[in-house]
Amino acid sequence: MININQLKTFVTVVEEGSLSAAGEKLNLTQPAISLHIQNVVDYFGVHLLNRRGKEMEPTSVGEVLFQESKKLISNYNKLEDVIFSEIFKSKSQIVIGAGPLMTDHIIPHMMGFFKKNHPDIDLVVNPMDTGSTAKGILDHSLDVGFMGFHVKNNRLQVEEWIDDELMLILPVDHPFAQREYIHLDDLKGQEFVWHKQFTGLRMFFEEKIKQAGKDIDITPSIIVTSTLSVLTSVQAGLGISLISRRVAENSVENGLLATVPVKDVLLLRKLYIITHRIKKKPPAVESFLEATKEFKEQVKI
Repeated sequence: MININQLKTFVTVVEEGSLSAAGEKLNLTQPAISLHIQNVVDYFGVHLLNRRGKEMEPTSVGEVLFQESKKLISNYNKLEDVIFSEIFKSKSQIVIGAGPLMTDHIIPHMMGFFKKNHPDIDLVVNPMDTGSTAKGILDHSLDVGFMGFHVKNNRLQVEEWIDDELMLILPVDHPFAQREYIHLDDLKGQEFVWHKQFTGLRMFFEEKIKQAGKDIDITPSIIVTSTLSVLTSVQAGLGISLISRRVAENSVENGLLATVPVKDVLLLRKLYIITHRIKKKPPAVESFLEATKEFKEQVKI
């Protein structure tokens, strides 16, 4: 049995003239395109495409299938529009998932920016780790996700959002606090304080350490459950941590914490917005995503 996506692939191959061009347009790999076409050919049991040089052209039967498939796809799209329009009539809430650093600091600013123009749309924010955020998008329990690590999944739409400068924070009496800078190797043997949901942040730092060719264990010796607890735990001398500059700079400026640059690594990460690649987005969600782009242009948090 063939499905609408396979017919869409066939139509796109005919329109674009090649498997590779169709793959780029549909964001599918060439093997996936080939498999879709082969399934259609196997179903009808006849040759549907001829190759002329680098171009693909439909056979006489393929041309009939091409024309009829376009009609079917058009009707299918109309059906989708009607059904989703009915579903979206009552959609006035956006459910967001993000790491605790973002939900504690960046996301509230984004929410305030959005609500100025959309006071009737409710926003629900769930602090969660990177894996749970991705899972929530995939199982449709979340509309939008924010994360600090680029996840790879063909069903996820991942877009860069804003930069997040990180800083190593220390107790004010830590030996590193008197130094102009440190190297990654200096972190060996240090005790780390991490929020239990700082998975994106830890993954980013572990990747940076790996890229530098180092073997440094940053497994937490202290695990806490809030961003504030990270700051106070470091202040109390329980260890060091890596955190967003936006979160810690006031404590550093007020002399409650110290910081030191790590010379051989750039502590700057991208924050990402993730949505479901296939799922049709309600107008409220589309408006929110558009607002994230506007917010990006003027963010100074």
